[in-house]
Amino acid sequence: MWKGTSVFLRPVALTDLRILLEWENNPDNWEVSGTTTPFSEEEMIDFIVEQMDYKSTRQLRLMICLNERQIPVGAIDLFEIDETRGIAGVGILINDVQHRNKGCATEALELLKTIAQSELHLSTLYCTIQLHNHASIQLFKKCGFIRNLEEEQLAHYSIHL
Repeated sequence: MWKGTSVFLRPVALTDLRILLEWENNPDNWEVSGTTTPFSEEEMIDFIVEQMDYKSTRQLRLMICLNERQIPVGAIDLFEIDETRGIAGVGILINDVQHRNKGCATEALELLKTIAQSELHLSTLYCTIQLHNHASIQLFKKCGFIRNLEEEQLAHYSIHL
């Protein structure tokens, strides 16, 4: 577990099955996650179990939980982890609107940057964001990510740790 002022990050557990199914199967989240069809319970269980060994999956998902109430409000991922090159992609979701714009995502991303550098020995993180997703663009810019490239509908950001 990695703790900040208002949130902490913890590994995904089987007890997160219901909430992850809710989040992942919400079509409102599909555009940012790249999901096109709902996940079955069996698929989600397999995903959670696979997360216990990020080296084989090259993906690490952590639950973003409020310190105060210990409840998950979102998830943050490192994906396409390439330890040889020291690089990984980042994705983040604060699911419930009531927890957005309160600093949870900023604090979670800062914690993830620390984990990526000090524990996983990564040197670069990147993300791809739809141009209309102004909240995510602001989040990543606030956390030091620099725009590298802009395509018709996407912006690519990265940060050297």
